Amino acid sequence: GSLLEVEIADDRTVSVTRVYRDCVLNVLGDRFCVDLVLIPLRGLKVIIGMDWLGANGAMIDCEPQLVRV
Repeated sequence: GSLLEVEIADDRTVSVTRVYRDCVLNVLGDRFCVDLVLIPLRGLKVIIGMDWLGANGAMIDCEPQLVRV
């Protein structure tokens, strides 16, 4: 497959070849369509990108560590 360059939070760029398109992310009963990118990171299950958060109207409240979608 084609190579995708993904910039992650610690300013590293990771090359990935697998993207799982049109997956369903279920958060507390609400379903969202997402494309999942397989990135080899320890301890993290899912990272939601800023582009997706913005496109879905997410609001980030840092003090209580809360994301509203």
